[in-house]
Amino acid sequence: MRIRFTFTNFRRKPISATVKVADVNGCISRFAPGLKCTHVNWLIAFQEAFWYNISLLLGDSLKTTPAGREYSLKKRIWAALVAVSLLGFLLVDVFLIEPYRLQVEEAVLSFTDLPASLQGLRILQISDTHIKAFRGYEQQVQARIRALQPDLIVFTGDFIEYAPSYDIWLRRVEEVGKFLDGLPPTPYGTWATLGNSDITRYGGHNDLLVRRIRKSGVKLLLNQHAQLDIGGERLYLIGTDFAHLLEGFSADCVTASEQGNTMLAVGPSKGNSFAHYLPEDWTAWGEYEFSGRLRYTDPAGGIGVIWGSRFPLGEDYFYRLRRYKDAPVWEFSPRGAKVTAGTTSTSLQLQPNTWYRFRIRWEVEDDQARIRARIWQEGEPEPTEWPVDCTVRAAQETVAPQAGTIGFWGVGPGWKYFDDLQVTGKALAWREDFESYPVQSDPPHWLDFGINKGNLAEAMRGVPREAFTILLAHSPDIIGQAAAAGLDLVLSGHTHGGQVRLPLVGPLYVNAELGGKYNQGLFRFGSTQLYVNRGIGTRFFPIRFLCPPEITVFTLRRG
Repeated sequence: MRIRFTFTNFRRKPISATVKVADVNGCISRFAPGLKCTHVNWLIAFQEAFWYNISLLLGDSLKTTPAGREYSLKKRIWAALVAVSLLGFLLVDVFLIEPYRLQVEEAVLSFTDLPASLQGLRILQISDTHIKAFRGYEQQVQARIRALQPDLIVFTGDFIEYAPSYDIWLRRVEEVGKFLDGLPPTPYGTWATLGNSDITRYGGHNDLLVRRIRKSGVKLLLNQHAQLDIGGERLYLIGTDFAHLLEGFSADCVTASEQGNTMLAVGPSKGNSFAHYLPEDWTAWGEYEFSGRLRYTDPAGGIGVIWGSRFPLGEDYFYRLRRYKDAPVWEFSPRGAKVTAGTTSTSLQLQPNTWYRFRIRWEVEDDQARIRARIWQEGEPEPTEWPVDCTVRAAQETVAPQAGTIGFWGVGPGWKYFDDLQVTGKALAWREDFESYPVQSDPPHWLDFGINKGNLAEAMRGVPREAFTILLAHSPDIIGQAAAAGLDLVLSGHTHGGQVRLPLVGPLYVNAELGGKYNQGLFRFGSTQLYVNRGIGTRFFPIRFLCPPEITVFTLRRG
């Protein structure tokens, strides 16, 4: 049996169609099993089936009634249109409007001990730009910053959107440089620290970004502090970097004890583990002799000693002797430098669970460095020859760095041990056997890459307790340490405010151990104030909802 029906579309034009009742019944039974129709009420039944299923999706707001009750098809269509329009508007807002609806947040911060010359100081904070390309939005941010005319600009990390590809990273680094080049000069400069998106497991990546940031005139504080003289009084800016590598990627270097002997130990790690010694004058350590002893436990792991290192400054430059699973011979393997002449291998394969002693001499000759090294099993006489004897030149600079610190490297399974260290040079004499430190402790001034442990203590070294201090830290999770240290103000980002916020609910996700409450805005922890910036860009998904990007301007007051 066939039925012809006619209805009116949105433009009030009649539309006719002929269908088989059997076909309609089959379609209805798939939507709403058990619901039947006749040639009289089949259209009503079909509507019932359709809206019954819609009600299942939308909840009780569109409950159906027994078949036979007439509904206004036009009203339902208009309701659907409104719903689709709202959804479309929401998607447009989330993807195309809100991520670029830049807001300027102004905050007056009061401090009882604010030095008189800092009264009225205007500090502009930007964070989390996550730059992929320098386009209209980034130019808009530049223009807003120029119009605000701050006294000081601070950047709390995540300059770049992370990319594992070297070529993509290189392009994005240059885009970051274009953005930074356009920032206005200020009376007290532009200062910054690095975030987790800026710090990768690839040293060469870090090196490119750090060099480009500095080329733009931005001063980086990498676990360091700077003293600003403002009107005859001092403001201390402190910066700590924040790595966020996968758990277990890098090892925490701690003291260990064996048969009454204390030493430095580097545990198993999935990736490269670096530990560097950072005395107050380490950037002046140059042309020295470095000696000590080492041991490793697993032939599948790697172990190495480092010197002449600029790694703590974010530069991928250091000299290294190492062995690892695929290259078991102890040999010279620098980073950021190229060998121009000489021999680089000792031809010695280090055996596990055996102590070896090493001696390294580093001399600078014009634009090159001369490296000599030897290694021998403990208990045997020290050789007189230098199996490693070569000259190197910096790969990225015309002159090799003439100063750098010492450190250690490890990778893979097993433990790596270092002990009885000594550095001697011109007006330089240092020795460490770790005997004065408790077991499983972090010796002072040894900093591990990618661990976020000890960064603040290192950065604050030399800062007077009574000084007025501002900490630039990418993640707000550092607030506990900062409050314990008595810092006055902590400026952070990292959370993006959650990016997506729902009314009465707040952010759906906050990437911080501190908790979802501390996702944006101003907070107080004792006498320490914390501000969490929503950031300029986005991460993972290019969306924002009820969480617009922000530039923040702080005015300091006494009171």
